[in-house]
Order: sequence, then structure tokens, then C-alpha cells
Amino acid sequence: MTDSSPPQAAVLSPATSISAPIERAVTAFVPQEGRTVKPPVNPALLRHRELDEGEFWRKIPAYRDIDTATFLDYRWQGKNSITSIDKLLLAIAGLAPPEFIADASEG
Repeated sequence: MTDSSPPQAAVLSPATSISAPIERAVTAFVPQEGRTVKPPVNPALLRHRELDEGEFWRKIPAYRDIDTATFLDYRWQGKNSITSIDKLLLAIAGLAPPEFIADASEG
């Protein structure tokens, strides 16, 4: 006679270490009474957390000549933040397709 009962699911609790390796993430879980617990996320779906390395801003025409120290300075960032459509269009001139520029200009 074989046991056909499903395997025991792990219970996520505050004691669960958030530094535990992803490989040990539980795939089946039972929420604690009165709490909703989301299932662990597939690490392959976390690509948005892989930030660009290097001087990625140099691809943007308006920032092409900005050195690393200047670009990473919070004061420079505050003064040069794009806060309007006009500033956006100036920053990406020559980078975005003309159709995008025309559409953004129209609002």
C-alpha cells in the first residue's frame, strides 16, 4: 500500500531567514492563520534587479559628456532631473525615433 497523501508544505514565518539561498525557497506553502502569504518568486523573473553597469547614461545624447562623478552626484541629479516633456525631448533628441518625438510633442 502506497501513501498517496501530498507532501507536507512548509510554513513561512517571521523566523524564516530572508538570507537563505534562493534554492531553498519553498514552492509549496501554507499561510499562517489569518495571513496571506505570496509564493516565492521565480528568480528568472527578477531580471529588473540586474542594473546596468558602467556609464550607461552616455547613450543618452544630453548626458554623453557627463563624467561618472558628476552623474552620480545627488546635487547634479537634482538640477538635471527630467521634469517635463520638453526636457525629455531635449534629452533624447537623436536617440528616439521621430514618431515617438512627434507623439510626445502632441501630448
